[in-house]
Amino acid sequence: MAVIAASPGLVPYLRIQAQMRASRHGRSLVGRRMRPAGLFLVPTCLVGVVSVEAACTVNNFSKLAKASDHPQRGPGNCVRRTLAPDYLAKETACAVDAGRKLRGLYQFGVPTEMATTIPVLRARGVHYDSYLGFDSFEGLPPEDDTKSVRPAIWVPGMFNERYRRSKDFKVVKSKDGYQHYVPRDGLTGVARPLSVTEAVESWRAELNATENRITLVPGFYNQSLTPTLARTAPVALYVDINCDLYISTYQALDWLFHHRLARRGTLISYDDWFNVPLGNGESLAHEEIAAKYKVKFQYLPHHECVHFRRLVWFRVLSVGGERAESGITASLKALTG
Repeated sequence: MAVIAASPGLVPYLRIQAQMRASRHGRSLVGRRMRPAGLFLVPTCLVGVVSVEAACTVNNFSKLAKASDHPQRGPGNCVRRTLAPDYLAKETACAVDAGRKLRGLYQFGVPTEMATTIPVLRARGVHYDSYLGFDSFEGLPPEDDTKSVRPAIWVPGMFNERYRRSKDFKVVKSKDGYQHYVPRDGLTGVARPLSVTEAVESWRAELNATENRITLVPGFYNQSLTPTLARTAPVALYVDINCDLYISTYQALDWLFHHRLARRGTLISYDDWFNVPLGNGESLAHEEIAAKYKVKFQYLPHHECVHFRRLVWFRVLSVGGERAESGITASLKALTG
């Protein structure tokens, strides 16, 4: 016999097996003293048989949210605020085993999704120690045009939170999709954008950052994603990539995997996968990171995400194995184009 510390996904499995055995012998477990939670005696031959990867081979991701009754009206249930919390709450056998390390959620890109996701996490009973949001707050950086194409409207400075959070400016979209920051009536010549610090504090107030355990990290990723920050950062339960460009996506993923913050069980979503052809943007960064760190990814198709060509979801099955698997299936390749 061997004593093992059971992972969160293994605990329910072992309890169910114990109850089934007791039932077959006409005994009840009610009122009986159980071993401390997480410690079980298991036949040595079974140790290591139940793994995260084995438990996750059946993909129920499409069942986490019901199909929209009116799909023509919008993205239905292909939204982070329902899919990520439902995955973390229901697919416990697939969740990251952080051991004694802290568990965290990561948002790369403007933190708009944090406000709507947190109430659902609480309603689902999902525990996290911290929720980290990374953004330059000064708009997009230059793309590495030698590696990837980009939509013409994704120019440096687009999505600048210093202007978007300032009461002195309004956002005006031109017919070609560009965002322009125009002084409000009567403020021409005197309108002032916020400083980065002011923009961050504006978001912190809106997100109720202290109560919700949110940390916002300003700066372009080549400067803000440091080894010092990684030393105290939590293991990633969920990573939301919403930073548009190849260069930003690569820098975010490289930091996470280099410092072992993304590991087996981590859930990752990509917001802008379909905005450029396959082999560019987020998909290129994903493939390069898989090869660099020998990551085995599993694609998690969701019916409405596929229908609307919106979010793309993967979970990490292993890191540092014999070979890399990007998880990009033939169906996803065809969908991406």
